Formats: sequence, C-alpha cells, structure tokens
Amino acid sequence: MLRHCLKQATTTTVLTFLLGSLMYQSYAKARTAPLNVEEEEKIPCLFQDNREICGHFRVKRDTSSCDNNAYITATVINSSLFPITYTSSQFDACLSNQTVKENLHILVGKIYMINLQQTILNKLDEAYPFGVPEDQVLVLQPIATVASVKNINNWNITKLSTLKTLLNTSYGSWTANQTAALIERYLGAGNPLDLNLLRVIGGPGICSFNINTMSNISEEILRDLGPINISTCSLDKKQLLYAKAKLAFMGERNNTKQYYSDLTSYLGGAPLEDIKGLINDNYTLDMPTLLTLDPNVLLQLSVLDVKRILGEKIVTLPQYESNPVVQQWIDRQPQSALTFLNLNLTGGLVYTNPPWVFSFPIYTPVPGRGCVNLPQVLATILTALLMASWQTFM
Repeated sequence: MLRHCLKQATTTTVLTFLLGSLMYQSYAKARTAPLNVEEEEKIPCLFQDNREICGHFRVKRDTSSCDNNAYITATVINSSLFPITYTSSQFDACLSNQTVKENLHILVGKIYMINLQQTILNKLDEAYPFGVPEDQVLVLQPIATVASVKNINNWNITKLSTLKTLLNTSYGSWTANQTAALIERYLGAGNPLDLNLLRVIGGPGICSFNINTMSNISEEILRDLGPINISTCSLDKKQLLYAKAKLAFMGERNNTKQYYSDLTSYLGGAPLEDIKGLINDNYTLDMPTLLTLDPNVLLQLSVLDVKRILGEKIVTLPQYESNPVVQQWIDRQPQSALTFLNLNLTGGLVYTNPPWVFSFPIYTPVPGRGCVNLPQVLATILTALLMASWQTFM
C-alpha cells in the first residue's frame, strides 16, 4: 500500500510539474510585455504545494553573479527545464557571450520573454563589437523586433534579401525608428536608394526616411513604383512626396483620368488649390481616399465640393459620420446645405435672421374660403420695401 501511494504521488508530482512547465512556455510565448523579476520567479513555482519541485529548482533572487553549477551551457539550453529555472538577473549572469554565439539558433527559438530576448541581443553585440555578421543577423529574425536602435546599428545588412527577411512582420511589427535604422544599415553598406529598395520597404519604409533621405528619391523612381500607402508619413513628408509625384506624372496631364489615378496615393500632401482643380476636372474619389487628404484641406471643402468630388459615392458619406474629421466638417457646414444632400446629416450651422428683419407667418387658405389674408400680404410688401430702402441708404 505504501509503495502504491508513493508511486501515485510521484506520478502526480511529475505530471503537475510538466503541466506547469507547459503553461509557463505558453504564457511566456503569448505575453507581449516584458516579465519583471517577480513575475518570472512566480511562474516556475505556480504549484507551491509541490515543495520538493519548488525547493529543488528555485534559485535565489536578484543574484548578480552565477554559481558554478548554474552556468548556461549547450546541455542546459537543450534541457526541458530551460529557461524556467532562471530569473532575468541570473540568466544575464550565467549566459556567456560565447554560448550565445554558439547556440544562437536554439536560443532565439526557445526564449519567449522579451527581457531575456533583449539580453541575448546585448550579449551578441558584446560578442561582435565590430558588427554582427549578416548570417547571424538572419538567425535573429524571431526576436529581431525586440532589438533597440543601438542593437540594429551593430548589424551588418549588405543584401536586399536580408533586409526583406528582417522586415517581414511574421514575428512582430517594427517601429518607424527601427525601420529607419534597418534601412540606414543597408544604405550605409553602399547600396543605392533605388526602385528595388522602395518596392521592398513599401510606404511605411519610405515614411521612416528623414526629409534629407526622402529628397534623394527621384521622380523617375516614383513613376515606376506604382501606388503606395503613405498614411504613416508626417504632413511635411506627404507634401514632399506629392510634389515629386506631381512632377513624375506631369507627362500624363492631358489624360486627366490616368493623371489623377497615378496621383491618388499621394493626395495626402496635396494643397487646397490642387484638390479644387481635381474637382473642376470632374475626377471623383471614394470616401477612404477622401479621408487621406490633409484634414486642413478637407475642412475647407464646401458641401457642393464634397458632393462633386464623391459623385455617386456621396451616399456612403453617412457611414463615416463618426469619423472625427468628418464630424468637424459637418459642424462647419450650413445645416440647410447638408439637408439638401438628403442624407440625414445633422449638426451643421443654423443661421437666424438679424433682429431688424421681420418674419411673418405664411397664410394658409382654409379649404372652402377663397379670400386672401390682406393684412399679412401688405405687411410682407412693407417689409420688402423697408429692406430695399435700408440697403439703398446704406
């Protein structure tokens, strides 16, 4: 009986620990924010009743140095318990630069906590003070988006294929600063700012350029590039790209439809007079494209302007009524003009008559009576004469 109980207890303990380990890996992989030291130490011992397991595997808090028996080796990395038995401070202290170099591929596939990933990146920089080799940079892809700009500035990126692989968002998205740093590493290796590069980095990559770098994009490249999404660009960058695109497509000016079609993705940088020209040329846009315009330009368009620029798509306007820019535009329009659209748009400006303008109720004949309300007719005529005299006097 005793042997049976011990066997059952051991089986339960092992299964509980394995379940805890799997939960830890799942939790760490799903978490997007870094774990702090306290959180990291709680996870290995979620099952506090299993004191034998917790007591055996738990290590001291905030240890700045590594015990001889705790150094992270290839054998430790390949164990099922790694890195569950290490806090962030111990992971840093017990992982050598050389171990990172020799086991990078396994480490990036096994470490899911952001702070530990950052430790790997920092140690790799220490291991390669004169630049992380390009083949090693490619291995970093699963944790690359965690990298700081300082980390990226130590990477060798000489091939467009390497840049394309890194910019893949399968493992996470890049900030504008990170994207700019990646592209600068590529350009800094002596590569040209050409059409192939712009096709790889797309609109978000182009928007990450500073103004000086963006100024080096030729009109010919924009002409061959095709439509791009520049919604993440600042207004000054949108204006620069629009000016370049306008020159690039000037040869198509006689073909109005083709000209504006090519310019459409750059309209976010267009001034009011160019949008008015588009309206006068009877070129229509849809609502999503209209909302890419500079808000200061859009807010200066009248109800008639918007009706003409949307054409038949004016019926979709109410679907965007909750958009902040659309709401601001509605607030600035005369309610009478909005009512004329027959789209049930409300919230526009309502004008009242000046106090010196008299208002009389309109007389509605009663059925069966053919008479005219003479006093009201005379009062209306008198008011009209007074207004005419006042205007002549003024």
